[in-house]
Amino acid sequence: MKMLKRILLVLAGLILLIVVFLFLLEIFTAGHPPSKRTVCRHHMLNLGNYVLLYADKTGRLPNSSRWVKEVRDWLPDDSTREWYARMLKCPEDRSNSETSYEMNPDLSGRRLAEFENIPTSQYVQTVLLREKQFPGSHGWIVYLDGHAERLVKSTD
Repeated sequence: MKMLKRILLVLAGLILLIVVFLFLLEIFTAGHPPSKRTVCRHHMLNLGNYVLLYADKTGRLPNSSRWVKEVRDWLPDDSTREWYARMLKCPEDRSNSETSYEMNPDLSGRRLAEFENIPTSQYVQTVLLREKQFPGSHGWIVYLDGHAERLVKSTD
């Protein structure tokens, strides 16, 4: 009987230690936001997807000088427009510009059909969006196939 009590006491102690460890782990790891570089990359990937969805539905890419407005006006509802508006700025961009990103002017208004017969290697290397230069910019670029790369080293 004494042996059973000792085993139960040891198990209870181990469980208590695990609970305390998990509690402390939660305290020290919770609330850490993703890095600003990650946020900018995430924003660019989502914006690139919006531009590509717009192009898929309309048959052409937006005008590069009006892409923000064209895509926003095409979005189906206010909640989607609010989400879109939050993604237009990288957290480190303190400029008064509406967006931290710009669309490749060479793709302005082009029909998607123009890209059907180009080699995959060229399609994958065609820049769709790029991050504007501002203090703390990370050099993100989103390509026409939807992938993102960072071309310049970050300062963080």
